[in-house]
Amino acid sequence: MNERLNSLLKRHEELALLIQDPQLVKDQNRYRDIMKEYSRLSEIAAMQNSIDDFARQIEAAEHSSDLNSISITMIRCYCSLVQEYSLMKYSSVVRNVINAVEFSLKRPLSLRVLAKQFNIDPSNLSHHFTREMGMTLTEFVNTKRLEKACHLLAKSPMYIQEIAEDCGYQDVNYFIRLFKRKYGKTPSEYRKLSSP
Repeated sequence: MNERLNSLLKRHEELALLIQDPQLVKDQNRYRDIMKEYSRLSEIAAMQNSIDDFARQIEAAEHSSDLNSISITMIRCYCSLVQEYSLMKYSSVVRNVINAVEFSLKRPLSLRVLAKQFNIDPSNLSHHFTREMGMTLTEFVNTKRLEKACHLLAKSPMYIQEIAEDCGYQDVNYFIRLFKRKYGKTPSEYRKLSSP
């Protein structure tokens, strides 16, 4: 494993020198391929630096509370990397919209609101999102909201009205209709089946 990592880091250094060559810029296809590889290897190098940094912090830790704090930071870093990696196949606009939706389910998330937030024409955003995600933005928002509702129904004692509002639905009846259409049962029925 260490040998493989060293060869990747060596290739990263080689590419860093290569991309400075003015002749390379003239060949756009080769330049784009090299930049893509350089970018991927830069991420690997950054991860290796993070791992080395965490190792130093662990070795320098004097108390169990220090280790606890480091482990929380490591978990957050890992989750962030997983999130970034899972979204790499999407354009930056679609990635930004996905993140905005997943972290703001409670607020209004219409096409118009999100297009304004990211300074893009609504029809343009709709086209890109549907093409890349295979579903409309509205379908994606409802899917994420209903997934959160399922989690809350199974894990919390919140009332159905509270769950609907927490998931961004102001009309509880609309929430119940959407939920039943997607899962074939009402939120109350789902909760009963999910209870231990």
